[in-house]
Amino acid sequence: AKKHKKGGNMTERDYYSMFKGAPDVLTVVEAAKLLRLGKNKTYDLIKSGSLHSIKAGGKIIVPKVCLIEFLCNENNYQKKR
Repeated sequence: AKKHKKGGNMTERDYYSMFKGAPDVLTVVEAAKLLRLGKNKTYDLIKSGSLHSIKAGGKIIVPKVCLIEFLCNENNYQKKR
């Protein structure tokens, strides 16, 4: 597992611990709840490619590993001014 412990940011291990009760594959609504975002904003993140997902039979699912990769990616964080 890659470490991203710069400036107090959480690591992949921290997120796996935080989301240990979550299913390994999430619906967009479940992913939105974990991110504390709205469903539409979560769909926007998927459409932009920031949050990876799988389209299966017309349904979009988000593997938990993709959610954690999104949270660990420092490019998704606002830059300090």
